[in-house]
Amino acid sequence: MAVGQPAENCIRLLGRAECELCELMEIALISHEQFRDLRLEHLDVDSDKDLLRRFGLRVPVLLDCWNDVICEGQFDAPAFE
Repeated sequence: MAVGQPAENCIRLLGRAECELCELMEIALISHEQFRDLRLEHLDVDSDKDLLRRFGLRVPVLLDCWNDVICEGQFDAPAFE
């Protein structure tokens, strides 16, 4: 997966342009108290064939710095914590 090198203070949000669910997840994420020390990286699932194959219609998907899925579809605060 072409998403760069892991950074422990980075969280990745996979989505696509004009995706309302993606926007809602981002709002919930940045509103969460534990988000303040993290850097958010946006990835367009349609711009990378590996991401598209792996995640397809599952967006939005929140990944940790090791590219493990934290949650998908909607923000899951307990999983994020």
